[in-house]
Amino acid sequence: MPQEPSDDWTRVVDSKLRAQLLNTAQTAYANACSLIIDAKVLLDAQRYPRAGALAILAEEEYAKSFVLCICARDGRWDSAIFRGLVDHGAKQAISQGMLLYWQWLQTNLQRVAELNRCSIIGIRPSLFPSQQEWNSMVDQTRSSHMKKRQRDKLKQRFFYVGVGREGHAIHLPAAISSKVASECIDTACTFKSVMEFSLAEQIPQFHPIAI
Repeated sequence: MPQEPSDDWTRVVDSKLRAQLLNTAQTAYANACSLIIDAKVLLDAQRYPRAGALAILAEEEYAKSFVLCICARDGRWDSAIFRGLVDHGAKQAISQGMLLYWQWLQTNLQRVAELNRCSIIGIRPSLFPSQQEWNSMVDQTRSSHMKKRQRDKLKQRFFYVGVGREGHAIHLPAAISSKVASECIDTACTFKSVMEFSLAEQIPQFHPIAI
């Protein structure tokens, strides 16, 4: 009996494919920046739930850009990665992992700067966590976001009326406050900084987009 063709595939990341991945990463980055700009317009117009929703969409787009950067750096491009790029939950989890990485990086850079103040020979800071630290970030992300999908639930609250078991509305998007929407935009801007760092590491001519 003939076997059905597998949907799994792997591509060799040569110089051409690497360039394409980085180009698409820049395109996704630019689109995410555009989403933040639109979110700020909606925030100013006091359309808070829509502003927050666009900010989370920007997070997902930055996550896509981040994955493409990692693929270009590590020489990996396959069906598992490809499928993850269209999974909103996976992209939201990646964006939260990006946030944990950024917090680690800022702490590490500050720690090394303090050490170098008292050192004759400066220490070059590590840009990547140890395997143990990285595994901890992955575990936190899986536990908090892949299983509970907290970010996706928040996005749903921005868009839809919630219905309770008794049939009455238990949540209205109009109840979203300016504070919640602003926090989402600020978080998306943090992911923007992560992506600018990642893109600049691999693309010497990269220029950040001002928003």
